Amino acid sequence: MTAVERVKISYSELQELFLREGADDVGFVEVDRAELGDQGNLIKKIYPDTQTIASFVVTLNRPNLMTPLRNLTSFESHQSSDDLDVIQGRLIRVLRDRGISAVRLPKAFPMDFTGMSGLSFVSHKIVAEQAGMGLMGHSRMLLHPRWGSAIFLGSMLLNCTLDKYDQVLTENPCIKCKVCVVACPTGAIGKNGEFDHGVCRTHNYREASPGFLDLVDALVSSPDMKEFGQRFNGAETLSWGQSLLFGTSYKCNNCQAVCPAGTETIAQYQTAPKKYVKYIKDLFVKRPEYVYVTPGSNAEEAVLKNPAKKLRYVGKTNDHSVKN
Repeated sequence: MTAVERVKISYSELQELFLREGADDVGFVEVDRAELGDQGNLIKKIYPDTQTIASFVVTLNRPNLMTPLRNLTSFESHQSSDDLDVIQGRLIRVLRDRGISAVRLPKAFPMDFTGMSGLSFVSHKIVAEQAGMGLMGHSRMLLHPRWGSAIFLGSMLLNCTLDKYDQVLTENPCIKCKVCVVACPTGAIGKNGEFDHGVCRTHNYREASPGFLDLVDALVSSPDMKEFGQRFNGAETLSWGQSLLFGTSYKCNNCQAVCPAGTETIAQYQTAPKKYVKYIKDLFVKRPEYVYVTPGSNAEEAVLKNPAKKLRYVGKTNDHSVKN
């Protein structure tokens, strides 16, 4: 099998194509850049003809993120994710007409759980940092210099070469206000910069892939509805059904919602930081909700300190790294 012929295109022309098809911002990085580390080798295994990686941004509507109604934040997430997919579809066709081949990557799902390929998932954040789309903040989210945390990232692998490439930002949009620490219901975000990925995933992705085995275990092992109801009440079961039919109901986006980074929102915090933090506490910290935790985790301790939150223990099958 012969490699696809590589095409040269100017940076400005490729940038204009992405923006015209709906991306809010875009940057490009060469696949052989040393700072990509293992990501560069992974990408070349996924698509050997890759010469350029495009990292692009789709913005989210911040008022939807800040609402106390969790379903509206999930709705915004799904709508923006759909926008990202549509943009990639348009770009595939436009690039093909210019002789450029491309592989589009999913925002997050679907994922390969079998491990049979021996390949892992491309990190959008690592690529985006090298492409100048932002830098990771205290919460581990990538923060865009203009829109801060209110973004989704997309990545595409291209077989073309450019006349120039983007570089890492010299200034991090994160101002270390640590409002994300205050708003996190699981205690996943530490004051000193530590981050507990496990407790974050257990809660936020309760009705996505990480928690699905727990649901299956409850369905199989419960002898009757009474016992099943002790693990999943009616509202939780209905929410699970909705997630399976229409899209995941995410349990948390607090760190994304409250982050004031970015030129479009930073003034809201800087002009009255105490007022901003009080607003965040009233809206998110004092909001009654279930928080899903594994027994003995840091999240359990964090929830017990907040009278507005109720503990919900997940089953032993809440495994994030399924192996056959």
